[in-house]
Amino acid sequence: MMASSNSRSSGESTRAKASTDQPVERRLVVHVGMPRAGSSTLQEVLFHYRQKLEQHGLLYPAQSAALAGPATNSQLYNHKLLLKSAKAYWPPGRFAALHQDIAGQMAASAAPCILLSCEGWWGPGSIRALARTVGYFEQQGGRLEPSIVAVVREPASFLTSLYKLDVLHGRVDASLEDFWPTKISDSCLRFGSIARRLKDHFGSVTMLDFDTLSDGDRFVGSFLSAVGLGGVLSNAGLKALEHHRSAGNAQFADSRVSMVLFAVRQLGRRAFRSRRNAVLDLISRLAARADLAEELGKLSIQLAPGSVNAIVAATRSETEDLANATALRLPDGRQTMIAGQGQTMIAGHSPLGLLMRDELSRLA
Repeated sequence: MMASSNSRSSGESTRAKASTDQPVERRLVVHVGMPRAGSSTLQEVLFHYRQKLEQHGLLYPAQSAALAGPATNSQLYNHKLLLKSAKAYWPPGRFAALHQDIAGQMAASAAPCILLSCEGWWGPGSIRALARTVGYFEQQGGRLEPSIVAVVREPASFLTSLYKLDVLHGRVDASLEDFWPTKISDSCLRFGSIARRLKDHFGSVTMLDFDTLSDGDRFVGSFLSAVGLGGVLSNAGLKALEHHRSAGNAQFADSRVSMVLFAVRQLGRRAFRSRRNAVLDLISRLAARADLAEELGKLSIQLAPGSVNAIVAATRSETEDLANATALRLPDGRQTMIAGQGQTMIAGHSPLGLLMRDELSRLA
């Protein structure tokens, strides 16, 4: 009886050890963008607090600065270098070095979930490169359960945000109404085509709506909850970061974009870009002045109702199926009626216009 018991215990112990020796399957969450849909905000939190997050089960591997070379900080926050190196025209050695760097961090970590993020993966020309990257990590990283997650933004909102970005960088001095028709064919707006290609390569893709996630200014927490990581920030003592906003978001306020557009038109695009930091500092000072608050409060950059309707109509075939899958907030008739009546420009003879002209002339 005793011998039988010992034999059974020994067998159970052997099976338990064999089970322990099996590599545990880990989640690999790949956030693929789209652009202008909260990617930078999410990446800032994951990058800056990656050590604490790893201790509580979420690894956000950071690219080695030594391997990245002259990459900007923003490229180190995300995994854009993986995308670049996976393109067919990059040297194979570069692909291996950058991917081995991340794979090594995966192997050294016990975190059950790994998250990669790059908005550049959202696009018809990047999906094959993404498949190459995911395939490499599946080969190198033990048992991985990959899942692809996209955050999408309705077209009119995306084009307005894209316009603001181009103004802030001095790439455009046109009005929003003149700008959006030149960008309606942007490949990022091929929602349906991109979603189908992602499904073809990976079997499935989770689509999340940017506006829904941003309700209550809680984008980071909402995103992590949507991908099954809802407790990671609170467990790591970082719950306040659920409401984190990117440091650059303040520049996207309508009044500031209007002031930048005024400066670009006064200086010219080339001169603005060479003096950009000084102009932005000037605008920050003016935005804080109480005597200009009334005029600043009237500045808005919004699409006219007719433009919103035209954008919805032009992208309907790409967004219709996606809207059903993600509850994407496509503007309806009521919303378009209360859309902005066009862009409110700074009057050159107004207190703000006169002050800006005077200050800008000193920078010219």
